[in-house]
Amino acid sequence: MTYERACVLCAARGRQTRLEVGHVCIGCQSALLGALRAIPALAEQAATMIEPKPGSGSSAPSWESKPPINCDAVEPYLALMELNVGDPSSRVTILDCLEMWERAIREDRELIPYGPASAHRTAQGQSTLVGVVGFLVAQMEWIAATPTFGLEEFADHIHRAHRIMRRWDSDRDDVGTMVRCPTITEQGECGYRLYYREADEHVTCRRCGASRDVTTLVAVVMESGGQSVWVDPEAIQHAYAIPESLLGRWARRGWVKTSHGRYLLSSVMEARERQRADGYSKILARVKGA
Repeated sequence: MTYERACVLCAARGRQTRLEVGHVCIGCQSALLGALRAIPALAEQAATMIEPKPGSGSSAPSWESKPPINCDAVEPYLALMELNVGDPSSRVTILDCLEMWERAIREDRELIPYGPASAHRTAQGQSTLVGVVGFLVAQMEWIAATPTFGLEEFADHIHRAHRIMRRWDSDRDDVGTMVRCPTITEQGECGYRLYYREADEHVTCRRCGASRDVTTLVAVVMESGGQSVWVDPEAIQHAYAIPESLLGRWARRGWVKTSHGRYLLSSVMEARERQRADGYSKILARVKGA
């Protein structure tokens, strides 16, 4: 059998999935649909985290120094994301991004304009987020079957929005790697808590608005010092070309510190220099022996 088609979303990730018909495979389509449906569900879970959990000692809430609620959990779909990765001027909220795609689809399909449709949904008691996502889910078959639709860009936006919202998944024990925002403002270092899970994420600070990819963020944090940065092996390999197998050997030798599958970056840098020094010593020994 001769295949003349390939999944465009697999191709965007460097993979090749041949198709008999269409331009997106079932796996990618299902993953996209799942990520889209998860966004309003995660917003609901965020609402359960608005009230801070009771603590004790130094972890107890301090009502005088900060609001007695988790502000990030209030309307989390208003978190910023970049439509064009690496372009701060393209920042919009997650909701704005979703609305943009609904408007585009309605225009392409010559449907009722977004304004009247959204107003009707609101009048029926439906939230804006649920209404927009519901529309996009209903259009998924058309999206997947229309070669002229910007599927790669749409999927990129949806998956990145989903990654941002996943921090509110109460079923996940792992909230991701946390670092303090190292951006220097007029008041000093921003210090806002930033979280990431994937090595290819872009992280935007909701306090100062600074946006960086994970590699750059980790590098800046390391240069500023004062923070213990625990990094996934994928991010280390991407940034420093150190394979996971080598990290494992260093860990077994006690050269690097590990915790929950992550590595303390400062110890990784020390281990790298240690291995280089060992390599130089072996070369010198061979030269002297010769």
